[in-house]
Amino acid sequence: MLSFGVLIDAVALVLGVLWCKAMFKRWRSDFDEIRDPETVSKCMVIAALWGATCVVLCVVVSTSIGIVRGISAAF
Repeated sequence: MLSFGVLIDAVALVLGVLWCKAMFKRWRSDFDEIRDPETVSKCMVIAALWGATCVVLCVVVSTSIGIVRGISAAF
């Protein structure tokens, strides 16, 4: 049954996938920037963004596994 919580979970999942897609498109330029940094603060920002991406990716994967388990339990 659809509820507000399910809607929030679905929106969070879609936003997480979009976040990861955007970050993985720019991984080469970020890697080049970290190898030859202009400033230390720029490297720290890039590292923080990739740290957040790791957390988002873990949440997306665990949510996807939960969805698949829920669907398979229904059958």
